[in-house]
Amino acid sequence: MKSTVSILKENGKEVISIFYKHIFEAHSELLNLFNQKTGIQSLALANIIYFAAENIDQLKALMPQIYTIAHKHRALTVQPEHYSIVGKYILQAISEFLDHKVTSDILDAWSAAYTVIANIFIDTEKKLYDGKTYCVGDIILASLPAGAFAVVHDAKHHLCIVGGIGITVLSAMIEGLYKQDKSQSVTLVHCVPGRNYAAYIDRMRICVPEKQYHIYFTKVEMF
Repeated sequence: MKSTVSILKENGKEVISIFYKHIFEAHSELLNLFNQKTGIQSLALANIIYFAAENIDQLKALMPQIYTIAHKHRALTVQPEHYSIVGKYILQAISEFLDHKVTSDILDAWSAAYTVIANIFIDTEKKLYDGKTYCVGDIILASLPAGAFAVVHDAKHHLCIVGGIGITVLSAMIEGLYKQDKSQSVTLVHCVPGRNYAAYIDRMRICVPEKQYHIYFTKVEMF
């Protein structure tokens, strides 16, 4: 397998293009899990697979990247069964790209490497999915933003808690839900020092039902 890593690494975009072509022909329902607009995700996907292959005996080196990606997967509600589908078409793309250079031993080695990395992702994401569910009245700890998040479009409810100018990002997400006629699913809690600090307040009053829009004036200077 390692004899083919450098070849595939140098041609990562082409291999991933083959992968995208085949997986979306067979599973168009997975389109929402992949962001192909910028090409960044395809490069990241190629890199994580090849880096894993190069470091299959030292996978601890991958954990920082895996943890970051796992948070994105959780936001997109990636499920364990998706990994077997992706694995099938990754191997098909590798086989198609290598053509006559591919052997059953090479494909078996790539399959084993993918299975190892997929299981690490599945285990990591399970811990994220198993996180505590909070109830009204619970006290929660908050911190500076970390990781990545996206709107879970099929969620029954969207609770948005934000301070100050942080509303900038969430306002776009909330407006997107409003345009999809999902405003009834949104509850917005916005904390600001005073009325003059409440960015997008007029727009949010349109996008969020009145009883679900809670704005609090803290009278504390925010920097």
